[in-house]
Amino acid sequence: MQVMLCELIRFLEISLVDRPDGERPRVSIVSAWDFVDHEKFANGPRAWLEHEYPLLAGRLGDVNKRLNIRVFGLSVVGGDLKTGKGCREALQESGLGGRG
Repeated sequence: MQVMLCELIRFLEISLVDRPDGERPRVSIVSAWDFVDHEKFANGPRAWLEHEYPLLAGRLGDVNKRLNIRVFGLSVVGGDLKTGKGCREALQESGLGGRG
């Protein structure tokens, strides 16, 4: 999977053109952040990516001259399902439709 993601980054690197304002094209890497433990959460999504997907993280470091890349960790459910009773109840009532 990492190889395919690296190839996707390569494709974006060669095919995206500069923005009208002359800035580099923007690319966002988003990971699900719902079940990350507190220690990994504190280190941030970039550190998580470097640990879990080192080949991809290394490739992202190589393209910073051509692309403006940011790494984000987002919650699909909007809270902690283990400790957030309100979050858990809202999810049970409405399901995952319309989230994420």
